[in-house]
Amino acid sequence: MGRSIGYSKTLRKPKSPWQMINMALVTGLVLGGKESYNDCIVTEDRISKSFRYLPCHKEDESIDTELLSWNKIISEFGLPIIIISHREDYNFGPTSMTFWEPNLHSSQDKNQKQMGWLKG
Repeated sequence: MGRSIGYSKTLRKPKSPWQMINMALVTGLVLGGKESYNDCIVTEDRISKSFRYLPCHKEDESIDTELLSWNKIISEFGLPIIIISHREDYNFGPTSMTFWEPNLHSSQDKNQKQMGWLKG
């Protein structure tokens, strides 16, 4: 039997393009390009159905993929409201929380401590 995926959440329709995006990691590609990329992050806008392909390496860490997304997606279209990932282990843990929003408020710190993201 398959794994339980949890409860479905209804998503409101975004008002403008690139407010709600899908992200998926495609792995195991044949080496390509000058940098010998072997993975690709596929980012799709939910309204316009346009795509951005972000080539990367299998060895890249989460901070590398965050910087790649920041430089290629967020700098061009702004910060999306909702990011839907099709990969269970895509990390939006403590490193990305501090990366996306460096000045966390005390209530956010408390919530992250309750979720186990921050120690202390």
